[in-house]
Amino acid sequence: MWKLVVKILVGLVFIASAILKLITIDDFEIYIFTINFFSLDLSILLARLIIGFEFFLGILLCLNLFKLITDLTIATTLVFTIYLLIRAIAGDTENCQCFGSNIFLSPTQSIIKNVVLIAGLVWARNSKYFQFKYKKLLTISLLVVSIVLVNILSPPDFLYYNDYSRYTDNYNVEYFEKFKENPVLKDRENKNTVICFFSTGCRLCNLTAKKISGIINSHNIDKSSVLYVFIKTDDNDISEFLTKNKSIGIEHIQLPRDEVLQITYGSVPVVILYDNDVIDSFIYRGIIEKKIVSFLKN
Repeated sequence: MWKLVVKILVGLVFIASAILKLITIDDFEIYIFTINFFSLDLSILLARLIIGFEFFLGILLCLNLFKLITDLTIATTLVFTIYLLIRAIAGDTENCQCFGSNIFLSPTQSIIKNVVLIAGLVWARNSKYFQFKYKKLLTISLLVVSIVLVNILSPPDFLYYNDYSRYTDNYNVEYFEKFKENPVLKDRENKNTVICFFSTGCRLCNLTAKKISGIINSHNIDKSSVLYVFIKTDDNDISEFLTKNKSIGIEHIQLPRDEVLQITYGSVPVVILYDNDVIDSFIYRGIIEKKIVSFLKN
C-alpha cells in the first residue's frame, strides 16, 4: 500500500513538473538552447519531447502498470541528476527549470529533490503492479497522446517561420532612417550588425537576449556584431539585464522611450539585420538562427 502511495506521489511530481514547464515553455526552450549543444530549432523540439515524456512517466507511475516504467523513471531521473551535478560543479546557481521558471530550484537543490525521488522509487519498485488485458495498448496510446498534446497546446515556433516572415511591419522605415544618423550606426557602416530593440522589464526581450547571446556563443561570433538599443532606463537595470541574459560585452545604447517605440511601431522586442540598410527583421517567435548566422558570417 505505502509503496503504491510513493509511486503515485512521484508520478504527481512528474506531472506537475511537466505542466509547469509547459506553462513557461519559452524559458525552458532557451534554457536548453543556452547549453550551447543543440540548435535553436532542435532545442524547441527537445523541450516539447521532454515535457511530453515527463508527463507520460508521471501518468504511468500513478496508474502503476509496469515495473519497467518505474525503472525507466529512475534511469531518467539519474541522467538528469548527472547533468545537474556537472552544472553544480561548474558553479551554476541559476534556475534549472525543473519546475519551469515560476518555481526556482538551483542545480544543487534539484539534485537533492532527485535523490529523494530516486530513493523512493528504488524502495517502491518491487511491489505489485495492476494487471489488465490492454495495458500495453494503453501505454503506447498514452505516450503518443502525451507527445502530441504538448505540441498541440504549444506548437513549435519553427512550424510558423514562413508566417512570421510575412510580418513586414516590425519597424517604421521613416523613423529607422532617422535612427541611421545615430553616431553608433555611423561607426558601423559596412559592418553587418544585429540590432535588438529592448526594454529591460520586458519578458520577451529577456528571452530574445538569451537567444541572441546563445547564437553568437554557439557559432563563435564576435559580440561586436550585435548592438542592443534599450528604452532609456536606469544603468543598474541594464547591467542586471546584460548579466542575467549572458550578454556582458555586447555594445548597448539608450534612446528615449518615444523614439524606440516610433521605430518599432510601439512594440518590443524587435531584431533587425543591418548592413547600411535593413536586410531582415524579426519578432521574438520569428527569430531564425540560420538566417542570423549566415548574415553575420557573410
